[in-house]
Amino acid sequence: SALHLVDLVFHEAGHVLFWPLGNFLMIAGGTLTQWLIPVAALVALHYRNRDNFGASLALWWLAISVIDAAPYAYDALRPQLVLLGGRTGDDGPHDWIDMLGDLRLLPHAQRVGHLLHWAGFALLLLANAWGAEVLRRQWRNRTNESVRDEPQ
Repeated sequence: SALHLVDLVFHEAGHVLFWPLGNFLMIAGGTLTQWLIPVAALVALHYRNRDNFGASLALWWLAISVIDAAPYAYDALRPQLVLLGGRTGDDGPHDWIDMLGDLRLLPHAQRVGHLLHWAGFALLLLANAWGAEVLRRQWRNRTNESVRDEPQ
């Protein structure tokens, strides 16, 4: 998706942001930041701006970001995806191989990938329902008064 490139920028920045916190968090920081930026937008739009429709769009962005990470987690068990460096996890770095390996979950990588996919899909449905409900309420509460011209 078009958001993949946006997420990629935040993902790579996350490695740098989390670098001081140790190797595991530096590696996980890419995906964490990719998810935390839409969460921050959601919180800011909902609580600070009282913009529920904007917040539903931020939740939609989070859902897409979670779905975006799913193939990489799934790929960790038998790496085939060509990553940013032009290599697969077999011959280069792969965040999900490292993270799941450290957590001793590498044999379950494909399950983790499926879980992320379905969690993202559930968030997507929730975001769509929330946005639709906001629009429904706005439609119901609209005024039927015409805009009147100023007196001449």
